[in-house]
Amino acid sequence: MKDRMRLCRLFAAGAVFLLSVSGPAASVPASEGGVLNICCMDSNFRDLLKVYDPAYQEDEEGNAFMGDVAVRWTILSAADGAYQDRLDAMLPVNSLAAPDDRIDLLLLEEEDTEKYVQSGFLLDPVSDLGIPEEAFADQFPFSKNCVRDAEGRMRASALSCEPGLFRWRREAAAELFGTDDEDAAAAGIRDMESLEETAVKAAERHMQLFRSADELYPVFAYGAGYWVKDPDASVPEAAVPAEMKQWAEFSRSLNERELFGPDAVFFIGEPDMAPVETEEEGETYGLCPGPSDFLEGALFIACAEGSDNAELAARIIRTMTCDRDMLTAMAQGSGHFANTVSGMEEMAQGFSSTVYGGINSLRMMVDAAERLEKTELKRSAADRIFGELFRECMAPYIAGEISYGEAEEDFLRRADVREEISLAAAGTF
Repeated sequence: MKDRMRLCRLFAAGAVFLLSVSGPAASVPASEGGVLNICCMDSNFRDLLKVYDPAYQEDEEGNAFMGDVAVRWTILSAADGAYQDRLDAMLPVNSLAAPDDRIDLLLLEEEDTEKYVQSGFLLDPVSDLGIPEEAFADQFPFSKNCVRDAEGRMRASALSCEPGLFRWRREAAAELFGTDDEDAAAAGIRDMESLEETAVKAAERHMQLFRSADELYPVFAYGAGYWVKDPDASVPEAAVPAEMKQWAEFSRSLNERELFGPDAVFFIGEPDMAPVETEEEGETYGLCPGPSDFLEGALFIACAEGSDNAELAARIIRTMTCDRDMLTAMAQGSGHFANTVSGMEEMAQGFSSTVYGGINSLRMMVDAAERLEKTELKRSAADRIFGELFRECMAPYIAGEISYGEAEEDFLRRADVREEISLAAAGTF
């Protein structure tokens, strides 16, 4: 239901935005290649193009066009590795493929940016595609820092970049803290010391605090230390950052006290929840930062080396990630936190959320995004692979079935035999 309602708002706002667009903004560059190939992990970007790029058209059969260029979509799941497998197979030989078969644009989630940004297979939007550097001036700085290569050049551009915040159930918070005041809930999880005190209270009241250990993972993972002992090594040796050991041990502690479950007080939710849904469910919610800042999600667009539609790709990147009016309309229509500082600042002025009890949730998100700019990210190309493997190996430890030492030993052993980790880190796929 949430997805359907968000899509309705997305299309409603998009219709207004399209009516305001005319002239050069809707023009398409002269044809280069005959087919624009776009690789995605789901249909979200296709839905956004339909609404917010007036040059993008689809006929009744679902055939897509931009001017006289056909648009071909390749949508593969990221969850089962099919999407990365496709990119890993195609990008190194993209320039050698038949022009109509070359990847032109690809979408990346934040967790995968390091691998592909450092690979050398993505074009620089400024020096390679000719987008003026000032076009990116209104983007949040941390979104640009995520996609800089070793030489400091951008290799992709984000259209959305949502800072992570915790939603909390007001009735449950009132039971836990004795009040549903926003300051009390925020103080309850503002740092690890406060979070432990809140866990004690929740255990005494036999309440569930969070939905799962996985939900706490990004709080500890964002800004954590290196997953590899030497980030510059061609064959990385796995290492467990102190923050990730802390996540596993704290999660074990919460699980032992039965503080995980579906009736949790705090949870990481969707970027927007429609008021009608909260009325139907009989729930009211609040919003607050967690014990550390983190990124809930970001969506980046990149142009592949070898693209035979570089000019059209550049136009799409500029329209979908640098156009303040488009990004603001997208934020209003879909509820996503768009990558425009001035647009989100303007939306936050005097905002009062009907979902979160009248609080200025947008102001809270802008402030969180500004704090992310100061976060030093210690990243390697193997981060996502190591992170997912670590979570898998820690599951029996968190469940109380084995010791931490046994779980870590299993992780290090399995990491040593994952050949694709070394290939990814070396940028050779």
